[in-house]
Amino acid sequence: NAFYDEMKLDELIIIPTAVSPFKTDDVDNDPQERLKMVNAAFENSDRNILVSDYEIEKGGKSYTYLTLEHFSSPENELYFLMGTDMLLSLGSWKNPDIILKLATVCHIRREDVDSETEKAIEEARSRYEKEYNAKIIDLVSEPFEVSSTEIRNAVKEGKSISGLVSPEVEEIIKKDKLYLSCPLYAAVRTLVKEKRWKHIFGTEQEAKSLSRIFDLSETDSERLRRAALLHDITKYLTRDE
Repeated sequence: NAFYDEMKLDELIIIPTAVSPFKTDDVDNDPQERLKMVNAAFENSDRNILVSDYEIEKGGKSYTYLTLEHFSSPENELYFLMGTDMLLSLGSWKNPDIILKLATVCHIRREDVDSETEKAIEEARSRYEKEYNAKIIDLVSEPFEVSSTEIRNAVKEGKSISGLVSPEVEEIIKKDKLYLSCPLYAAVRTLVKEKRWKHIFGTEQEAKSLSRIFDLSETDSERLRRAALLHDITKYLTRDE
């Protein structure tokens, strides 16, 4: 809301990623679940907010420069919102020159930062402006200190997340049993190599998608998911094992 109001936006586009280039092995990565939560979070907004499934439908790793190219046009002026961690790492992203050419970066602090971090922010800003002729705006808003990791950990520990997410999103997390620890993940990963685990995890994600497509019961959905996780675990075992 602070971003929308302060920048006087005509439209705000929320785009859940398919696969983040920085989180290729995230066991909580279900793009359709995230899309579902984002839709629920913004469906009753009194602002002009569009939730786009562009990156999910495109599939593969989600690179910001490609998304900005997709939404860029002569009649559009793009503003890209990011937190401090994203701002500091932006130089290591794929094609930062294209990102900073197509959009004005709007930096919002999610938490109060110390003097060392503040210095790093200024150094990064100066570097981007010098190397890429970047346009960077600091938004003036009260920091809201919460992270996705904090929310996921709270769910796993059985703690309340009321006030950290909207009631609609909280209901989805509870109903779909998101972010709960799965002992099978740890067990399977001890039996296979990293490349094989990525294949197994991808198979499990597809099984979850198929469960929704075919409207399976909760019991059958769980059976299918477990079958997907277990289907390849003997790959590196001996016959006796």
